[in-house]
Amino acid sequence: MLTKIKFAPGIDKQDTAVGAEGRWVDSDNVRFRYGLPEKVGGWQSLLTDTMVGAARKQHAFVDKDGNRYIGIGTDKFLLIYFEGQLYDITPIKTKITTVGMSNADATQEVSLTFSAAHNLEAGDIIYLDNVTVPSGVGLTDAAFEKKLEEVKDLGIVEVIIEEPLLTSNNLYTVGTLLRYNAMIVKTVHDVLGVIPKFISTYNARKYAFPQLVRENGKGKRVLFGKFPKGCDKKKIIWEEVRELEPKIEWFYTRNNTLRKECFDMADAYTCVKGYMCKEDIWQI
Repeated sequence: MLTKIKFAPGIDKQDTAVGAEGRWVDSDNVRFRYGLPEKVGGWQSLLTDTMVGAARKQHAFVDKDGNRYIGIGTDKFLLIYFEGQLYDITPIKTKITTVGMSNADATQEVSLTFSAAHNLEAGDIIYLDNVTVPSGVGLTDAAFEKKLEEVKDLGIVEVIIEEPLLTSNNLYTVGTLLRYNAMIVKTVHDVLGVIPKFISTYNARKYAFPQLVRENGKGKRVLFGKFPKGCDKKKIIWEEVRELEPKIEWFYTRNNTLRKECFDMADAYTCVKGYMCKEDIWQI
């Protein structure tokens, strides 16, 4: 005769294995659902980047446009996580206008001489802007220029640059991106003789993939309007690009997840396609 044995949910670590009759006494990676044990689903990393320092605190918030952010504070940096990427918004404690850089020999180790007291401590992070690297160290401040030289003879007549959303609440990130774009514009003009055109991330996505513009819960037609909150917008854009361009070779990690540069590639494609659609240049 078969006898049905019922076990109560949960793990009993108070009684002995003999005394805990009808109960579970041990488990590994198990949770109870509807009274029955099941395997824990596990987790997946959101980032391939490594944060500098130990994360001490995080805060999730939503801006007025419905964009979702996570602020992360480490013992070294203040970071914002947004759409699969980390952005550095660490306030600058001390600004020094001039720092001398020198090297003692033909190595990539350099010494910095500050023009004023810096009050830095061992382990502090410094940010260098507008750097001219000493000769003989094997480094160069023209790495981007060299890349452009490689494509100089391809007949490039238009260059499209993705610009930050100027109405964003994150003024530090906007300022950083504008400075970076200014350097790119100068180098592109010097090497290719082309004055770049600009398009915002929002407009690039809107014009490149108008099917993503839908009504939100308030009846307003916006980008990603019908998608659930917290959706991976970069993954959605990548899927649109993959469908349009099946011959593009994408890169994967050892865990068979997309590498970060795949989303950068999809964003670059979307930037150009969005601009061309906006200007009625794109032809299918």
